[in-house]
Amino acid sequence: MNIYKFQHTNLIMQKKLLIFSLVFFLFIVNISSVSALEFDNVKTYDSVTREVTITNAFGLGADIGKARLNTPLNVHVGLGYQKVAEFDIWAYTDYNDIIKSIDFYDKNKVDWEKNKFTRDFDIKYKSYENVLVDDYENKIISYMENGTAIYNYEKVGSHIEKQEVWQKVTNFCFV
Repeated sequence: MNIYKFQHTNLIMQKKLLIFSLVFFLFIVNISSVSALEFDNVKTYDSVTREVTITNAFGLGADIGKARLNTPLNVHVGLGYQKVAEFDIWAYTDYNDIIKSIDFYDKNKVDWEKNKFTRDFDIKYKSYENVLVDDYENKIISYMENGTAIYNYEKVGSHIEKQEVWQKVTNFCFV
């Protein structure tokens, strides 16, 4: 009987160890999806640097990303399609959909947090391209009888300049 109890207890311990090992393995495999949850993200804003930092795990985890406003808070623009704001975004982890939404508020009202409104907007990212630019000079081609020089505006060469190019983001997926 004692041998049977020992074998039976050993078998139970082996089963418990196997179950614990499987649960532990599944926990390790799924930890990346647990850290990707978004309900626990916390936003903090630094009004001096005008930066928003998103932190995981209710503010106790690692920083997920940061955004900084590069333009003034109040921008006066005319009617029509124009750039209103420019900001930089840093994602510290692979993030396929970093911009979930952009909310607009009327900050002129006392209870501005309750005055959200909708606007059509485009998100674009800035890149650069090299552009060939022609160089011109005024060259004297002749003189009039009274000594006045006659000039012709002629191309004398070219050079390459770096130019800003704004590309429209279609699905808010930054790579």
